[in-house]
Amino acid sequence: FLSNQADVASKITDELINANSGKLIILKAPTGSGKTEILSSIFLSQWRINKWFAGRLYWVEPTHALLSQMRSRLELYAKIADLHVDEDHGDVLNKTFLYTAPITLTTIDSLVYGYIAKRVETWIDRGAETGRYTLPAGLIMNSLIILDEAHLIQDEVFLGPRVLSHVLCSIVNAGGLIILSTATLPTAIKNELTKCVERNAVIEYNLNGFRERKINLHRDYINKQLIDFVKGDNINCNEPSIIILNTIERAQEVYRILHDKCGDNVLLMHSLMTRGNKERIYEKLRNANSSVILVGTQAIEVGIDLNIDNLYTEISPIDSLIQRIGRVGRRSGNANVYVFGIENELPYHKKLIENTQDILSDIDKIDLNNIDKVTEVIDKVYTENVIKELSERGDTLYLRSIEYLEQLHLFAYPPDEGKFLIRPSFYIELFIYDPNSNMCESESDKLICSFDYVRNNIVKFSISEINDYSRVRLVNLLGRLSNEIYVIYKIERKNKEIQIHFIKIKPKEQTIQRLVDEYSLIAIPKEYYKDSKKYEVYTEGEGLNYELLKGGEETIKTMVQRGRRSRRSRR
Repeated sequence: FLSNQADVASKITDELINANSGKLIILKAPTGSGKTEILSSIFLSQWRINKWFAGRLYWVEPTHALLSQMRSRLELYAKIADLHVDEDHGDVLNKTFLYTAPITLTTIDSLVYGYIAKRVETWIDRGAETGRYTLPAGLIMNSLIILDEAHLIQDEVFLGPRVLSHVLCSIVNAGGLIILSTATLPTAIKNELTKCVERNAVIEYNLNGFRERKINLHRDYINKQLIDFVKGDNINCNEPSIIILNTIERAQEVYRILHDKCGDNVLLMHSLMTRGNKERIYEKLRNANSSVILVGTQAIEVGIDLNIDNLYTEISPIDSLIQRIGRVGRRSGNANVYVFGIENELPYHKKLIENTQDILSDIDKIDLNNIDKVTEVIDKVYTENVIKELSERGDTLYLRSIEYLEQLHLFAYPPDEGKFLIRPSFYIELFIYDPNSNMCESESDKLICSFDYVRNNIVKFSISEINDYSRVRLVNLLGRLSNEIYVIYKIERKNKEIQIHFIKIKPKEQTIQRLVDEYSLIAIPKEYYKDSKKYEVYTEGEGLNYELLKGGEETIKTMVQRGRRSRRSRR
C-alpha cells in the first residue's frame, strides 16, 4: 500500500509542478488510509526535489477542535524542511489574518473570510479607513490549500457548500491550487463544489484503503437511547471506547455519569470548550492508558487517531456516521459499532436521518476500504431532491453572499459589511475569567488580563441566523451573569506584554440581547453566586455549563425577536 500512497503523491505533485493554471484536485480515500501523510509529503517534497509550486500551505479543517491535534502531526513532518507550523482560529484578539507561518492550520471560515477581505488589517488614515484588503487573497493565491472534509461544513439550509463552491471557483479560475481531501464526499455535494470551476481544472484521484477492517455493526439498538444505555451500567470502564452524541447537552450528561463511575480515564470533547482546555485534553489523549473512554460530539468525528475498537454513537447522516466509524478499528482491523436512535433529529435535517436509517443495513455489507462502494451508499442518502429541499430554505442568505462576492474587486474597498456568510451563523467569543486568577487584575469596574490568558480561555459560541434558539440560550446565560459581565475596550502593550482591558457593564434585561449584536468578545466569570449558592459557569474538562443556557426561554425568545426586528429596521 505504501507504493500506492507514494504513486498518488507523486502524480499529484507532478500535476501541481506542471500546472500553468488553477487546479482543484480531489483525493478520495477511506478513513485511516494515510491521507495526512500523502498530502503533507506533496507540499514538503518541494524542499527535497527543488521544484516549486507553492511557498505556503494552508491546511483547512471543518472545525476548530481539530487544529491542535493536526498541528502536532504536521510539526513532526515539517522538521524535514525546518518549517514553522501555526494555527489561525480567526480569533477576535489574535488577528493574524492568515500570515502566521509557512504552514498554517485554519478553518474554512477563517480562510474564506480572509480571502473575501472581511478578516484583514485595517487602520484610519486621513480620517478614512484603509487596510491590507488584498493581502490574505494574495497569500492564498501563492499557496497550496488543502481542504480536509470540506463538505462537513454543511448546515440546515445547505448554505456552506453552495457559498464555498463560488469561493473555490474564484480561487481556482484565478490560478490557485487546491486539494480537496475526503473519505465521505457525496456526489451531489461534489457536483455543487465543482460546478463553476473550469472542467479541465478538476482532477480526481481515488485511493482504496489497505487495512482489512471488519465492522461489527449492532443495529438492534436503533430503537434505544444511548443515554439510557449508559445509565443502565452497560459501558465497561476497562474497555477503551468512543461515545459520540449529537448534542452537547447529552454528551455532558453521559460524561458525568461515566466520570463518576470510571474516574479520570473518561474524557470529554465538544465545541463549547476553551482552546486551552481542548489542548490539555488532547495531551491527555496522547498519554492515555489503554482504557481511555472518549465522549464527544461532532467535534471528534474527524481527525481523531486513537487505538480504540468500540464505538457507541447516536445515528447521524451517513457521511457523518462513516466518519465516526472511521475512528475505531484503525490498528486492530476490528471495530464494534453500536448505533442508537434519537428522540429528534436536531441538529441535523430530518430527511438525512431518515434516509440514513433506511440504508443502515448496507453499511456492514460494504468494504469501507473501497471508496467507490462507500460513495454509492452515501449517495443513497444525499439525493438531488434532499439537496434541493435543504437549499430552498436558505436562498435569501445564499443570494446575499453571492451578491457580496460579485461586488468584490481588486484595488477597491470591499462591499458593505454584513452581507456575506459562509455558514448561516456567526460566533460570539466568550472569555471565561477566573475571579481568583493572578492572570487578571481588577480595578474598580475594570478587568485587565494577559493576552495569552484571554486567548486560551475563550469559548466560541455559535449564533444561528436561521432560528433564535442559540441566541435565546446565550441571552439567558448573560442574564444570569448580568452583574459580572465585561466587554473589551482597549488593548495595550506594557513591558513587552500585551494586556487586554475590559470594562464592566450592567445591562438591563431588555438590553442584554444587544450585547450579542454589538460585541464580538464578552468576558464572563467562571463561577457566580446567587442566594449564597455557587454556580459553575465553566468546568475544566466539561466545558460551558449547558444547564445555565436553559430556562425561561419563551420570555427571552419574545425579547430576542423584538430586538431582531429593531435591528432589521436600523439596517
